[in-house]
Amino acid sequence: MGEPRASQFRFRPLRLRDALAASRWRYPGQYAMYNLDLAPLLVAVALRGPLSTLAGVSYYAVLTAQDALAGVFSLTRRGGDVEIGVGLRPDLNGRGLGLPYLLDGLALGRERYHPQTFSLHVAIFNFRAITVYERAGFRAGQVTPFLFQGKRYEEMRMSRLATDG
Repeated sequence: MGEPRASQFRFRPLRLRDALAASRWRYPGQYAMYNLDLAPLLVAVALRGPLSTLAGVSYYAVLTAQDALAGVFSLTRRGGDVEIGVGLRPDLNGRGLGLPYLLDGLALGRERYHPQTFSLHVAIFNFRAITVYERAGFRAGQVTPFLFQGKRYEEMRMSRLATDG
């Protein structure tokens, strides 16, 4: 296991103003499938607290050291696995923030749920994200087709052990 590193991001339960801001983010081209719809975010805001704990689903606003909203991160407990959802603000993509963002989110998931594994789903065209996930120890798994706005895509499930490292 490596040396502990300082967290670069701060996580707090998603608030209404965070949900509104994130729902306005727009990713370019084929990445538009990652645009966040307001309705699910509002449900996440409404269910935070005790209901979130019971359901095993938590949504977080991710803040920079300057308290700017950098992204949205979700944790969904499924037995010993926690599935993560990673949403970095579009203008922050490609700036080398993906790995520290992801590692800070995994640390939160470990602290909150003590899982055996982490998993996620990623579109197979999203090479930038896949590279970050592999650097964080995720391994490729099953590929399945899905439809988005009438176009066929494929997504890959990736997973890793939840232990530090």
